[in-house]
Amino acid sequence: DKHLDRTLRRSLRHIQHRPDLIDGCHAATGLTLTTSHPERQ
Repeated sequence: DKHLDRTLRRSLRHIQHRPDLIDGCHAATGLTLTTSHPERQ
C-alpha cells in the first residue's frame, strides 16, 4: 500500500532527526550499548 509506505517513511525520517527521542526510547529499555568488536582471527 503506497499510503502505508509513505506514512512509515515520513515517520522514520521524523524519528531520525530527533536524537532526543531515540535516546529517550533507549534509556527506557535499561539496556546499554557497547562499541566493542570481537577480535578478528
